[in-house]
Amino acid sequence: MRDELLAAVRRRIEAVDRSGDPAGILTDEALAEADRLLGFLAATPDLDSEIAHTAGLFHLLRAAARGEEADETMASVLLVPVYLTAPASLPDQVRSAIAEMTAQSSPEELVAEARNNLAMLLLQRRVRLGEDHGLAPAENLLRMAVEALPPENPSRALALCNLGYARLLSDPEDVGEIIALFRAALPQMPDGDPNRARCANGLALALRAKGGIPLLIEAIGLFRTAVNSTTDDDENLPNMLACLAESLLAWWTQVPDADQAAPDEAIAALERALVATPPGSEEFAQRSALLEQVHLARATRDARARENRPEAQALSENFTKIFESFVGPSGEDDPVGRFIRMFGLTGSSQLDEFNQVLQRYPRDATMADVQRKALDVWSRRFEDLDPDQVPSALAAAMTGGTAPLRHQVDLSSLAEIAALHEQLLRELPGDHPDRVMVQLSHSHLSMVRLSAELEPTEQSMDRATAQLATVLSELPKAFEALSRKPGVPDLNAGSIEQMVSLGHALTSPFESLAVIDREIKRYRRRLGELPEHDPEYLRTCTYLTHTLFARCRLTGEDDVFAEAVALTRQVVAATSPPEPKLVSDWGKTAAERLYRASFGGPARSSGVAALAARAAADSVAGGDPAGALESLDDGRAILLHEALRTRDQLDELRRADPALAERLAAVRAEIRAGMNPGMEPRPAGIERFRAQAAEWEKLTGRAKALPGFDRFLGHATQGIRELAPAAADGPVVAVNVEASRCDALVLRNGRVRGVPLPDLRAAELAEQTEAFQDAVTVLSGQSPVDGMVAGSARRTVLDTLGWLWDVLAEPVLTDLGMGEHEPGSPWPRLWWSPTGPLAFLPLHAAGHHDKPGASVLDRVVSSYTPTVRALLHSRARPAAPKRTTMAVAVPETPGHAALPETVREATALAVAFPGPPPLSGEAATRQAVCDALPGAAIAHFACHASSDPDDATASHLLLHDGPLTVTEISRLRLDHAELAYLSACATARGSTVLADEAVHIASAFQLAGYAQAIGTLWEVRDSTAARIAEDFHRELAATIDDPVRPAGALALHTAVRRLRGEPDSRPWEWAAYVHAGA
Repeated sequence: MRDELLAAVRRRIEAVDRSGDPAGILTDEALAEADRLLGFLAATPDLDSEIAHTAGLFHLLRAAARGEEADETMASVLLVPVYLTAPASLPDQVRSAIAEMTAQSSPEELVAEARNNLAMLLLQRRVRLGEDHGLAPAENLLRMAVEALPPENPSRALALCNLGYARLLSDPEDVGEIIALFRAALPQMPDGDPNRARCANGLALALRAKGGIPLLIEAIGLFRTAVNSTTDDDENLPNMLACLAESLLAWWTQVPDADQAAPDEAIAALERALVATPPGSEEFAQRSALLEQVHLARATRDARARENRPEAQALSENFTKIFESFVGPSGEDDPVGRFIRMFGLTGSSQLDEFNQVLQRYPRDATMADVQRKALDVWSRRFEDLDPDQVPSALAAAMTGGTAPLRHQVDLSSLAEIAALHEQLLRELPGDHPDRVMVQLSHSHLSMVRLSAELEPTEQSMDRATAQLATVLSELPKAFEALSRKPGVPDLNAGSIEQMVSLGHALTSPFESLAVIDREIKRYRRRLGELPEHDPEYLRTCTYLTHTLFARCRLTGEDDVFAEAVALTRQVVAATSPPEPKLVSDWGKTAAERLYRASFGGPARSSGVAALAARAAADSVAGGDPAGALESLDDGRAILLHEALRTRDQLDELRRADPALAERLAAVRAEIRAGMNPGMEPRPAGIERFRAQAAEWEKLTGRAKALPGFDRFLGHATQGIRELAPAAADGPVVAVNVEASRCDALVLRNGRVRGVPLPDLRAAELAEQTEAFQDAVTVLSGQSPVDGMVAGSARRTVLDTLGWLWDVLAEPVLTDLGMGEHEPGSPWPRLWWSPTGPLAFLPLHAAGHHDKPGASVLDRVVSSYTPTVRALLHSRARPAAPKRTTMAVAVPETPGHAALPETVREATALAVAFPGPPPLSGEAATRQAVCDALPGAAIAHFACHASSDPDDATASHLLLHDGPLTVTEISRLRLDHAELAYLSACATARGSTVLADEAVHIASAFQLAGYAQAIGTLWEVRDSTAARIAEDFHRELAATIDDPVRPAGALALHTAVRRLRGEPDSRPWEWAAYVHAGA
């Protein structure tokens, strides 16, 4: 075979020489032929020089014809050894080219490097094709190369690394020598060396193979080094990421005091690995199954985190109709019917209580039980009101208050979705594993359709009653089938909620969004590479569609839903019967959008927040501002709150009972490892899962038995009594923006007061916000703008600040009795909690700044918080025992404007506070920053940043060696962090898609542990940033020795007022700075 292949490749080369036409060597068949020939290169103890000569010329000709780097590299690897041993056998032109290429190397180094390269080729073929016969020659070549190369030659480190891999492949039991080889090579490969990642990965593999926890921990650090030292196009990256994930999981399950962020880092690594794993491979299947599990769990968690508020309110409406079908319609004078229809406006924990009774009806609870619970739940809405306010509030509730405004709902596709469900129910066998899912999805969709289509006519009501009776007859069968479904464990809803919460206790909202967006990009890219007739095309369409639906349920984006629906129709048209999971996913997402549009406003964007805003407006109209604040606070920044709350509860449990916390974590790992949503579990897996579930119940029961842990991992809705401490240092003002009305809800002295804002209108606010953002973009750009455009932009900024004062800030401050600040007296503080478009406007800078006292800056020190609960969390952070600092300055960033003043900023911190020297320029690497952050109570970043209003998870700080993303920041656990100063572009600007979720760079630092963060709402000039930073740190240093929290808000307020007072004051510069947190 060797001779036949050699002759065939030579004939192809000769044909090119004769005709000058390279077509014969450019085919896939020719390349495969040459590749098979190389399989005989090391078939004998001495490498086959004839094969090296022939295959080298083959690739040289291909390189000349195609210009491909891969062919050029292969030709060099094969022909340089031939040149060194038999130069006369090569054509003159080839010989001259090699001589010129190698002129700078000594003969000894040239030989050694040639041996190294040949050995590398043999190792690659061993890994790719399993050619074991090349290992011994490769090892011999590498040992000779190591001996011949001087220590200072960079190729020697590579030869040592390759020799380590050769030994790892040929004799993995000899880990002692393997570790020694890699340890000798790695220090000779500095940061930036393209081979550093491979060497770190090899050493990590060897250390892990040797065994032992200390070596495992060292291996994890090396795997991280490998991953961080390589690029996304490195073909070894997926394996490195998978090895990192595997090692993190081993550490986490074997070591009681392992970092509890380890499993989430492992999940992130696996997700990233999957992006670069070839679809259809065994690795792809394994990682896809795990990724589906993570997506399912996170989706469940997010649904619970939202407390199913839209679903719960829909359920209340539909169950009311169900009850009325049994007991007759309730009249307008029926208070219980009114209570049942309106209970969806209560807090989430009360929803839970009501649902527990509701779900027992009619089997284990009577209608009287349901009515009593409805009365009990609703009466609690008024327990925080003054006694003289209760009658009017109760009357408003009993008469319906202000009925929800119904929006136009697009029902055109619902019949199509329902028909697909009905087709599946006809065609799927009774024992099909997906039948129950389709049945429940159909029932849910039917009830929401009834709600949306219902008109107050007798004919409509009769038709709805008949349809509802059909739905009700289906539900008992579906639930009975669900209980018999193989693989369904004996778990109650509470334990499932707790399991999901623990499983994602260390997951941040940034990661949830990042995972979805990364998968969307990956599937879109893969879809573009596949021809439509390829069987994988439809599978990829299906995967992409599921992921788009998941994003749509989170954000409500119309264009995302439209893309998902178009792909669904494409898949449905090409398959028979339709794919059940895809049809159900379409139905579920359409039902959620329909419900939001019917009862909570437009389907687009933060649907839960829209419901919360509607509920808050109704509560204020009904005389219940406390209930309004509870509703508003419960429906915003949900993803952020879930991450904060579950982290806090796990940390508390670790302090109270470390062994119990670790065992809970171990059970979580076991459950994760055994679950595969992509297939039905086998009987042994079912029994194992049931045993794990039983242990889970036992462990969570033990946790709840501990003092103060009775609501462990359960949702804890906070009423006004729990929220009141947030206003201990100053009032908290939540501004509710809703189509029907706008109000400020002021929390102060344990009470909530509503301040109507009749001149603030939702539609006008959206227009003002857009115009303001356009204006500051013009004025804060790198290129100076003058003339008519600049003048118009300046007027827009000043007019917007004045308008904000007139319609919002002045009425609130006047109601609070906060007039112009008296010189010499302490500055009062106030926290703003804006909603919707207001989150993009500088409320702290509202005012007519040419009139003394007519601005917020003249009356109070402002801070921001996404919700009252977030402020409570910031207040709970303890003061650092030692005020350590860290400054980062990146004056030069490729592809971006220079920031020479960043060094001045970092120096300002160093002058004001004792501490280590700033990480500046090349020293400001991602690893150096992450290493320094845990020891820094105060951190200052002066660099470029990217804050994408359309993609929150893409936001990042730009360091010397690459971006530090919000996802990476949010994963940090910084126990002694106090204040982060983020002097970069738009670090406090969130996503327009998730405006009410507070997902931006500043909130990532707060999630990591910082109680306070200074950020900007838009881009600021370098010189202005340096001036503000200097003044800020000078002011802060004056109070830094106090044993209380650093006065970051006051320091920023003072610096901004000083800049505002200068003759050439530019509000579009100083108004960008905001203080968030305690």
